[in-house]
Amino acid sequence: MRLCPSTGRQGGRASWRSGSWTRTTGAWPSTSGRCWGPCHRPWVTRLTLLSEQAPVPVVMDLTGDLAVLKDQVFVLKEGVDYRVKITFKVHREIVSGLKCLHHTYRRGLRVDKTVYMVGSYGPSAQEYEFVTPVEEAPRGALVRGPYLVVSLFTDDDRTHHLSWEWGLRICQDWKD
Repeated sequence: MRLCPSTGRQGGRASWRSGSWTRTTGAWPSTSGRCWGPCHRPWVTRLTLLSEQAPVPVVMDLTGDLAVLKDQVFVLKEGVDYRVKITFKVHREIVSGLKCLHHTYRRGLRVDKTVYMVGSYGPSAQEYEFVTPVEEAPRGALVRGPYLVVSLFTDDDRTHHLSWEWGLRICQDWKD
């Protein structure tokens, strides 16, 4: 895997396609893996959990090192209504059928799979925001505790644009 110097994102393997921009890395084929300008795929910058009952919104910065998010635990109070806001940019090409998937695991077993159909977007210098419908966090003694969430940002061509893992803890109070 190579990192794009301008964006810091991971790229795939470089492939030579008659001297054109490669679809796997978003860079011109070269030995250095240099990326001139922003990469062509959508760039997810933030994922935010919004709740009217929360003291502050829970914000995940997805522009840095994603391995750090696996060690961080985000607290969600049981029984609250919340929304997920996804902030992203689209560079160079129209992206159709964007989806955000969240696979939730507890003690190694998948307990939930949530799919949000984000839509189709064209290139823009401004960030797009997508806010999901209201959901209710589970409540009760059996659902309290730590969860591992594997999130994936993909499109209708099944191109994986970004995947990351993060920790979630459902507690009785926001401060736990």
